[in-house]
Amino acid sequence: GLLHQMDVYITWFSANQGRQADPVFPGIVDTVMAALRYSMPNPAELTDPATGLTSSVYNVGETMKYRVGIEATADERWLRYDALIQVTCWESINA
Repeated sequence: GLLHQMDVYITWFSANQGRQADPVFPGIVDTVMAALRYSMPNPAELTDPATGLTSSVYNVGETMKYRVGIEATADERWLRYDALIQVTCWESINA
């Protein structure tokens, strides 16, 4: 099989409204990671539209790394939250 690594970027803007602003974004990141980890079907049978070749993609999200950052925007009433999730998946080309 071929091991692929994909980068998933998440950007979210939030009004800086006290203690409730910061805890929301980690929940968003967790939700995206759970959707990747439990994606169905597993394995997924895919066909390349250009070549007609088929492959099986499996174990999406078995290994993930992430980084989260917070920055103020030009209008400092808003905060910009960014996350980079690096996701692996395997592909087996059907010959």
